Amino acid sequence: MKRDLDKNIRNQASGYRDFIFENQLLLIDYLNNDPDDLLEKENAVKLQKIKNKIDKKPELADAESFLYGKEEAKRVFKIFYEYLKKLGNVIVEAQSSKIKVTFGNQIFSIVGYAGKTGRKCFLVINSDIDAVTALGEIVDDRVRLGEKKKGSIGSERYELFLTTEDELLRFLSIIENNYNNENN
Repeated sequence: MKRDLDKNIRNQASGYRDFIFENQLLLIDYLNNDPDDLLEKENAVKLQKIKNKIDKKPELADAESFLYGKEEAKRVFKIFYEYLKKLGNVIVEAQSSKIKVTFGNQIFSIVGYAGKTGRKCFLVINSDIDAVTALGEIVDDRVRLGEKKKGSIGSERYELFLTTEDELLRFLSIIENNYNNENN
């Protein structure tokens, strides 16, 4: 069935075009397959990368893109990063499911939740430092007695569910002590 030109132009202006085929089949083709929020995210990511380059912190651009829309997670992550950066070399790599942070002999796997999980935390950081168990309820041991590690991000043993800056600072103190013990 042939559509008139005026209606086709109107449809294209509204962001879609449609085709009617035999057997009364209708195909709607969206001219722009990116929803508005994806376009907004893409623009925000580009702006953040530019800002990080200006601030001479290009290594944070991908990590901040990973934490897009999770402002408190982003803020807590920056505190984490800046603290470690003062102690030594930090490598940040945003991966598809986590941010991998390498510091000294330690690797941390990080995910931002923005308070939307059952644990109501802003940032989950996985670590292999045994001393983190002193942090109490915010730490889960991923190894169950006589079993393998439970599934989660990263391969590290402990999951830390951070809800406050104070919890992060206590964790950073443990990292610093561990780092100093390894390097003395």
